[in-house]
Amino acid sequence: MVACVTGGLVVTPDGVRGGDVRIEDGLVAEVLPPGLPRDDAVAADGCYVLPGGVDPHTHLFTDVAAATRSAAFGGTTTAISFTLPRPGESPAETVARTRDELIPQAAIDVALHAYVSEPDRLTADDVEECAQLGVVGVKLFTAYPELGLQASDRTVYETMRATRSLDLSVLVHCENGGVIAALADELRAAGRSDPLAFAESRPPESEVEAIARVLAIAGIAGGRVYVVH
Repeated sequence: MVACVTGGLVVTPDGVRGGDVRIEDGLVAEVLPPGLPRDDAVAADGCYVLPGGVDPHTHLFTDVAAATRSAAFGGTTTAISFTLPRPGESPAETVARTRDELIPQAAIDVALHAYVSEPDRLTADDVEECAQLGVVGVKLFTAYPELGLQASDRTVYETMRATRSLDLSVLVHCENGGVIAALADELRAAGRSDPLAFAESRPPESEVEAIARVLAIAGIAGGRVYVVH
């Protein structure tokens, strides 16, 4: 299918200018001088014409069709979703299942980050298998030991080493899980279970320390890190 969006102000890497955007098979083919007669034109007079947005952090777990239609209405044409492992699944099995379940329901383009629920069992082979299935990132936590999600520094390092040659990012939720667990125990022992106690158990310094540590590991490993949250 070929169409042309005409009369708009086209936003490009070099600035904003008048132009007509020719679209072929769902992709931008070229930006033409404005005002050329077109039979397949979609009028965009007075509007900005931008590339579709990419949301790099989504959780498309329920009602994928409605969520992705809403994204399209807002100008987001690509969503990168985390997987959600089931007990006993390998990371690659989770990616394959999620891909097969999610993509047929999606109204926009979708990519995946591999969410790792058993980090210290993760191997370089797991990472490579996920890469072969098309993921763009691997998600780790430095917190939540009570849920089994907290990755050791060694796991963070080895994951970054494994992703370095695969052009993958390592996404890391950075908090000091050990300090948070100790603070939470102290607050519970003092009889605190109020909402403010939750915030007090997770001071900003716990994030600052974890971010600095993860960035240092990335520098040693040569990996690409994306600090989330």
